[in-house]
Amino acid sequence: MKKHDRDEAGLTAAQRDSLEAALKAEAHQVAQRRRARLKAVVEAPTGGDEGDEASRLDAEELAVTLAESERLTLLKIDAALQRLARGEYGLDVETGEPIGYERLKVVPWATRAAHQEERNERARRAA
Repeated sequence: MKKHDRDEAGLTAAQRDSLEAALKAEAHQVAQRRRARLKAVVEAPTGGDEGDEASRLDAEELAVTLAESERLTLLKIDAALQRLARGEYGLDVETGEPIGYERLKVVPWATRAAHQEERNERARRAA
């Protein structure tokens, strides 16, 4: 494929390369944050008075919750990289229509076109 040719998702080779680099960079940053967060939980000092212990437990709970969110983001990024390798990247997983480069620049692991994501969100809220 030439640099200006577009794939089924409407992406040029340069756009795909840029998005792949963004996915890999984001994965690296998220993984680093997650490791640091989990390390801080493991290495956090214990003891102190009741108030200190309660604060430590609250901070630990928040750190674990954020680490889980980061784990889920890493899974989404990995799935996007797999779709990229299979030539399915940039296509809505439900409809097969192009997601759009502008949306992918913001959320490179997006699996749905913006209007489809909005429709799904409205349906979740109505349920």
